[in-house]
Amino acid sequence: MSLFVHDEMKAELLKLNAGNSEKLDIVQQISQPGYEVLNAMKSPRFIKTHFPISLLPPNLLDVGCKVSLQNSFGDKTFDSNNLCLSPV
Repeated sequence: MSLFVHDEMKAELLKLNAGNSEKLDIVQQISQPGYEVLNAMKSPRFIKTHFPISLLPPNLLDVGCKVSLQNSFGDKTFDSNNLCLSPV
């Protein structure tokens, strides 16, 4: 099962776009499981995620992967606004 499209939603999208082969291809692409997409990519792969390191595979750094942790300005702004607007 894909993270983006549930099986019932995929069936509905396929039914709605039955006459349009271009849209059917898009539905197939977005409903493909992430691990299949990653396995099909050539190395080296660049994978961007918002998961914390604790949720990534434990052997990630042992197999030669490089991890870059970055926060965007928007994340810090959003966090600051929530902190300032939250009741004490």
